[in-house]
Amino acid sequence: MLSFYETSALRRALIQPLPSNIQALLRRRINRILEDGLKVATCIFEAAAWHYAVRVECRCRQEGLFEAHGLWWKFERKGWSDDFRDARRRFYCKACSQRYGRKVRPVIIETSNKPPRHCFPLPDEREWRRAVSRFRG
Repeated sequence: MLSFYETSALRRALIQPLPSNIQALLRRRINRILEDGLKVATCIFEAAAWHYAVRVECRCRQEGLFEAHGLWWKFERKGWSDDFRDARRRFYCKACSQRYGRKVRPVIIETSNKPPRHCFPLPDEREWRRAVSRFRG
């Protein structure tokens, strides 16, 4: 269970750079998750370790569900940060980019229990076990 200060910092960090209407939506979701006492993944690796899918949602309400193990491996190979806040820069909505002529970044990146729709190649077992041992240690 997270302490009061940790949950406050988590809430602020996750919703800081977004418009006010989206901040309100995220506040409700974050409060619901934290009140349940569940672990909240803050990066793609944690989502993969806890067997969740990564859900990415755009302003137009289109969503993508990614298999977290393969997504983490792609970020790891590219040398990108797998933190959800940093990962927002690596996603964009294809429909909105065609409509507006520029890349539109997602509003929400969170974990989900739904089955993933997009799968990337998985890491080999040795790499995955090495990463898990770093995570635990």
